[in-house]
Amino acid sequence: MKKIVLSVAAMMLMATGLLAQATGGIRGGLNIAGQKISAEGSSYSFDKKIGFQLGLYMVTPIAENVFLQPELVYSDMGAKEEADGGEDVKFKMGYISIPLFLRYNVTDNFNIHAGPQAGFLISAKASVDGDSEDIKSEFKDLDFGFSFGAGLDFDKFNCGLRYYAGIANISDLPEFEEFDAKWKNNAIQIFLGYRLFGE
Repeated sequence: MKKIVLSVAAMMLMATGLLAQATGGIRGGLNIAGQKISAEGSSYSFDKKIGFQLGLYMVTPIAENVFLQPELVYSDMGAKEEADGGEDVKFKMGYISIPLFLRYNVTDNFNIHAGPQAGFLISAKASVDGDSEDIKSEFKDLDFGFSFGAGLDFDKFNCGLRYYAGIANISDLPEFEEFDAKWKNNAIQIFLGYRLFGE
């Protein structure tokens, strides 16, 4: 029992020490978002749509030059397409995304990072020439994929570029399951952040 108590106390002290060294702040930027449908060896990619992202980040050291970087971000995803009749079709989907990056500081100012990301769908709309319709019921509540990228730190500001590749089928339509088809998200993300706490 004594060993268990000492072990728990040691873990709590370690966690407290790591959090004391953490930095964090706010971050926003652009999503150049796209979507892709694939089935039986063929695929189709929609045109990219410009959206935005806004959220919070934290950077916690775990080893020399190695950090954990969790984030909580609202992410505007989707795609667009021109229909056969010439109408402009847009899919606008809002996610609360939670990426968890393993980050390596190559220098004091330059880092590379990669990790898994879960996205929780909060809204989904399709618009044709401006007329909008709610389509949230046609999509799954959870998206999952991986992100990787690079970033720069300069004083209290930071910026970076990363790519998100969804691996989960986001469509909840029965036809997709019947034909083993998959509808996936992807995005190029450009961000600018501001550190609110930590050194």
